[in-house]
Amino acid sequence: MRLVDVKHINKNYKLALNLYNTQGQTLLRGGTQLTEKTIEHIKNLGYQSIYITDPISKNVMDDYMDPTLRFDSLNKIEEAFKTYNYYVKLKEDNSHSGKVENAEYLYLNKIKDLADDLILYLSDKHQIQIQFMDLKRRDDYLLKHSLNVAIYSILLGFKMNLTKDKIQILGIGALLSDIGMNNVNGRITLKKDKLTKRDRAEVMKHPVWGYKFLKENHLISPLTRAVVLQHHERLDGSGYPRGLEGEKILELAQIVAIADTFDALTSDRPYRKALLPKYALDYIISKTGIIATRDIISKFTEIIVPYPNGTIVKLNDKRFDLVTKQNKGYPLRPIIEIIKETDDEIQRTPMDLLKENNLTIDNIEYEIENVLKI
Repeated sequence: MRLVDVKHINKNYKLALNLYNTQGQTLLRGGTQLTEKTIEHIKNLGYQSIYITDPISKNVMDDYMDPTLRFDSLNKIEEAFKTYNYYVKLKEDNSHSGKVENAEYLYLNKIKDLADDLILYLSDKHQIQIQFMDLKRRDDYLLKHSLNVAIYSILLGFKMNLTKDKIQILGIGALLSDIGMNNVNGRITLKKDKLTKRDRAEVMKHPVWGYKFLKENHLISPLTRAVVLQHHERLDGSGYPRGLEGEKILELAQIVAIADTFDALTSDRPYRKALLPKYALDYIISKTGIIATRDIISKFTEIIVPYPNGTIVKLNDKRFDLVTKQNKGYPLRPIIEIIKETDDEIQRTPMDLLKENNLTIDNIEYEIENVLKI
């Protein structure tokens, strides 16, 4: 399967994976033959990209996370965010302190329980490389973004051999990192155009808003609060909200910064489509020493697959090929199938790029029409 912008899908494709809502209910089943009606339905659901199968890419890869746990996690995040909003409202209204403390207890314990569940699940999977890109709709972006940032952060924490206590702090901090976005006007978070200078200024307040409502809470460790406050700081001082530099930025905050940046870049947004992992990784690597230290970024590149299975790429000899398998430890040298169209079939020639030193991948091809005439 491969990822395709909905602007370029047509009736020759089949939907590769189920499309769900945040409650885990199936909106459209994988294997559905696309029609004009279903394509329009997908667009109306708010998806900007989908996974499809076509005459070239028929195999379906497995998600790195069990769907049941994924949607259970999303529900817990949604419940925690709703309780958080209720808690904020009570504090602003100077409501009875018992109600405030109860709401505070509820949302934080939901987050702590979820962090523990994710750590336990991912502890058995921390050797995997992530090549499945989660699809987010406009109306569930914040929920899925928070979950993915936590998953990437925890996996990177395992890769860096952090202690169990630090990984728990990391998981909770990642899940809470964007809690302050609940304070941002919905007009901004759902905006279809690029944000204005005033919009960006509003969004840049979210680390402070999140920190503000956590700083007096005895259930949250100082390190967790610092992660929430610092995850948009940058080592060269160009970040926000305080413009911290170098060693003043916690290692845990740098981990969440990488996870946050990667998931944002590989997510469809109303004003731009998602980047494939290769290009998101290129960007993050180009920011070595800015987003995070060289060591942290190097470890992150070990858990992300730049050319996921099903990606169509163009070699330096101008041939097109389909990525079919990964060579562990060599993310830029996958196993491929050279694609050639004949009169009556598509010929596929297996090749291991690890054994072909003269061949390199030049770029990723998004449109099958450039490879075959369907």
